[in-house]
Amino acid sequence: MQEELLLKIIQNQQEIIDLLQSGLKISNAASSNVESITIFPKSDKDIEGFKKHLINKGRSENCIDAYVKGVELFFRQYATLNSENLSKYEQELKNKWKPKTVNLRICGMTAYMEYVGFKDYQFHRAKEQKRTFCDNAINKEQYEHLISWAKDNSQKVWLITKVIAGTGVRVSELVNLKTAMLEQGYADIIGKGNKQRRIYFPDRLIKDIKNHCGKTYIIENRFGGQMTSRGVSSLLIKAAPKAGVPKEVMHPHSFRHFFAKEFLKQNNDITLLGDLLGHSDISTTAIYTRLTSEEQAQQINEVVGW
Repeated sequence: MQEELLLKIIQNQQEIIDLLQSGLKISNAASSNVESITIFPKSDKDIEGFKKHLINKGRSENCIDAYVKGVELFFRQYATLNSENLSKYEQELKNKWKPKTVNLRICGMTAYMEYVGFKDYQFHRAKEQKRTFCDNAINKEQYEHLISWAKDNSQKVWLITKVIAGTGVRVSELVNLKTAMLEQGYADIIGKGNKQRRIYFPDRLIKDIKNHCGKTYIIENRFGGQMTSRGVSSLLIKAAPKAGVPKEVMHPHSFRHFFAKEFLKQNNDITLLGDLLGHSDISTTAIYTRLTSEEQAQQINEVVGW
C-alpha cells in the first residue's frame, strides 16, 4: 500500500515538472492531485522562439534586440499575457519614457502578440513631435576628419565608414558583404523585410579598399570571422572620443544618411536614391535629405537679407 502511494506521488510530481517545462503555471496543485492549471506564455522559452521568428522575418539585429528587451521588460513585471496587464504596461511606459521609446516598446510587444496569436488588446502609439531636422548624422567636415584619423589609427573603423558612406548599405547588410563581390562591382543583397536589391561599389571605393578587406568578408573581426552588427556599432562608439568626433553621430546609420545627402548634392534623382537605399516609399527617402539644425540656421542666414 505504501509503495503504491509513493509511486503515485512520484508520478504526480513528474507531471508537475513536465507541465512547468512546457510553460504551464500551476495555480493550485497538491502532491496527490492537480486541481487547476492556468496557461501563460513562458517568457524565456517563448522569447527564444520570438527571436527566431524575427530573424526569419528579416529583422535587423538591433531591431531584434530592442523588441526582445521590451518583451522581457513586460514579463519581468507580469506573469500573464492578458488585456489588463497589457493596459497597465502601456500606461507605465507612457508615464516613464519618451514617445520614441514608448513606441519602440509597443512595436516589440505588438510583434510578440502576433507571434503568439494574442488578439485581445490593441496598443495606442504615443504621439511624437515631428522633427524637421536631423542632428544625429555626421557632416562632411566630421566625416573627413574621421577618415583622416582612422586611416592611421584604426583600419577597421576606416573600412566600415568608407563602405557605408560609399554604398549606403545598412549595418545588417554591411556585415554580409563578401570581398569577392568587389570584382563584379555590385552585389545583389537581401535587405530589410527580406526584399532584394542591388547595391553598387563605385570604382573609387573599390580602389581604396580592395587591399584592406578580409579574406571572405569585407568587414571581419579580429579572428578573421564575420562581424556582427552590434560589434560594428560598438567599434564606432569606442572610436568617437579618440577621433574627436561627437559620439551621437558615430553610429552606422549616420553614414547611411551621409551617403544620401552627398549623393543628392551630385545627383538630384531622389527616386534612384530610394532604389539604392532599398526604400519602397519615396517619403522614407526624403527623411534622409533633412539638414541638421546647424545647417538649417546657416542656410537661413545666407538667404535672409531683408
